[in-house]
Amino acid sequence: FVDVLVEGDSEGEGGGEGGDHEFLVAAACQFAEKWVSEGRGRTIVEQGLLEQLDRVNEREGQQLAGAMFSAKFWAATLGRALGRK
Repeated sequence: FVDVLVEGDSEGEGGGEGGDHEFLVAAACQFAEKWVSEGRGRTIVEQGLLEQLDRVNEREGQQLAGAMFSAKFWAATLGRALGRK
């Protein structure tokens, strides 16, 4: 499943240098296969943390968006682009 999720762009490029993509896919597959063969589960689901993590993710996403779309952020970004401090 990992090799499907870690596909490159539409031209088949995996990104990175040379065999980095192939190495990443092979290592991820090996890790996942070992995890499953050991009977390890998904701790987040088993402990009922998924909803809590979804709420935290939503809150943090809103905070990040608020910061990135603030006037202060864009003023600093423009200032740096124009060579100001």
